[in-house]
Amino acid sequence: ESFIVSAVWGVGAAGAVGGGGLGGKSSSSSSKRAASSGSMPAVPVAAADPQVPQPPCVDGEDKEPRPVDPSPTMAGGRSIMDAIAQRIRGVKESADRTHKAYIKPVKRAVREEFKSERMKSLLCSPYVFWRHPIARIFIVWIILVEDFFIYGEDPVNDSRVRANFPGMGHILGLITLHTADSVGLGFLKFFLVLVAFIVGFALGRLFLVRIIRARWKVVAFEGCEGAILTVSLFITGMLMLCSLLYNVMIPSDAEALGGHSMDIFLLFGAKTLQYRHVNKNFQTLSGSVDLLAILMVMDQVLQDNHWYPNFAPYTKKFWLAYNGWVRIIAFWVLLIGGIAICAVGVSGTGTEPGEVTWNNKILGGTSEVTRGILAACIVFTDLFTVAQDWAFPTFRDNLEIEVPKIAGTAVETLRISWMVSLIEYCPPLPESVRKWMPPADFFQLSFTGKWLTYGPLIGVMIIDLFCTKTQLMYNPSDYGQYVDPFDNCIMLIVDEDYLNIAYSEDGTLVDESMITWEARWNATTGQALSASALTDIKLNSKYVDSSVKYFGLILALVFIAIFVATIMITNYRLRKGLPVDMYEEDGSPIASPRDAQGAETSPASLPSPLKPTVRETQ
Repeated sequence: ESFIVSAVWGVGAAGAVGGGGLGGKSSSSSSKRAASSGSMPAVPVAAADPQVPQPPCVDGEDKEPRPVDPSPTMAGGRSIMDAIAQRIRGVKESADRTHKAYIKPVKRAVREEFKSERMKSLLCSPYVFWRHPIARIFIVWIILVEDFFIYGEDPVNDSRVRANFPGMGHILGLITLHTADSVGLGFLKFFLVLVAFIVGFALGRLFLVRIIRARWKVVAFEGCEGAILTVSLFITGMLMLCSLLYNVMIPSDAEALGGHSMDIFLLFGAKTLQYRHVNKNFQTLSGSVDLLAILMVMDQVLQDNHWYPNFAPYTKKFWLAYNGWVRIIAFWVLLIGGIAICAVGVSGTGTEPGEVTWNNKILGGTSEVTRGILAACIVFTDLFTVAQDWAFPTFRDNLEIEVPKIAGTAVETLRISWMVSLIEYCPPLPESVRKWMPPADFFQLSFTGKWLTYGPLIGVMIIDLFCTKTQLMYNPSDYGQYVDPFDNCIMLIVDEDYLNIAYSEDGTLVDESMITWEARWNATTGQALSASALTDIKLNSKYVDSSVKYFGLILALVFIAIFVATIMITNYRLRKGLPVDMYEEDGSPIASPRDAQGAETSPASLPSPLKPTVRETQ
């Protein structure tokens, strides 16, 4: 843009001053006419330019070459280029002045803030108020409350249309082997699932080792940490890819996988494949993961005798009694009992007679805007629960602190090595192939209790992001619902025969005109147009069709960006050699490992908290 503006400005300047270029011809003609009429003096002839070719001499004239006027076009062109170059130099100088005056001081201030003790205390101190044991237990319970609140408010959970989740349905349909049309297609599914798991596992490990650890150097993924997350994500991606490959390989008369391939939920007690029954299974799974996180955080808090030794001492003593068998038995009893209560409670919800219906008008009655913001708040609480860990964001275990055991077990680290044993029993591969293969221990997974706690929470957070997407793309007609124009409440169609006409077998809307207020009620009198319309149910939720609903997605992305920035700041401090997780017992930060003269202090003379904090793991 600056170049174009400079060019236009240069053309105008050249035309006005030099008389060349655009408009130069008419200006030159006017000057000649004025000179011949005596109205203005003649322009003096410029000296000959040695670079400009001179015309040959003519007999009878002076042998010296006559000076020739520079071409108006050439003079105008030089003026244009000079103006453009001068303008570019001006823009560059202005940008340099702006960078020195405003941008460099801000960057310098940000760097100093990242290096400050205040930033270290904010990111890593286990003694900030929001990392107190009570705060940690309270926040993780808030996740469960938010989860069930949005379940009651989401109108999709009451829909009588067949569930259709593109992507998720593809993956679940692929792993449901018994739904294949033939034994051969069932074997094809099994083969593709096996390939997806093996390739996804290998790619996830490679991405963890080569990219996250070696190139990005993310501290939280050091040692054995993070494998459960990266491997799960890559296996999921490979399952999606293999489901698409399955659709390409099957015959034309076989049923292809799609968003409607939810038959696996029939194995878990779903009565039908409608949204209302499928989402009950999703909610039971989500509530179970929330209960698992609650029990794991409580178990970690009650095992702590270092950071908060005076918090609930008698409860800790009972929890750790009999060599930890009390905590192991209590964990499994509470987990299994909580999941059973959650499953029974969720299965009893709905709009049928005798089922529990959420009709609270004080807290409820939300629109898609509020539900999108609520889903973003769930994403925030998921991430905040991870950030509340006393080892966040490095997840390093101090050598002087007893590492908490994994909830429900008596070990500190779980290892999955069955793939290593399987490879060892396989026939040896040729040397030309073996040199390209990773070692056998590459296929071993090991992870601590932190990733067992927060890994599922991050998975639930991804589901919550999909929930936010559902609220953004929510259209009542896609779910057998329409809007009451008088109060914007959502009306639910329960007549399944009517819905079977309006929707296809896979839950896709065929006739949109049937799912409207005008198709069900008289717009003038408000009377039902059919007996089917009299069975429609007015839900507690509303639909306002406002663009503000995108604020929820923006909010969720901001929370994720802040979370990632926190980890990046920690990596920045580590690259600069600054301490990130070293504190005295009273919570005050330890001085930098440099003496008063600025010389580096030897590791042997450092206080014990400043010694290396990474536990050696295989």
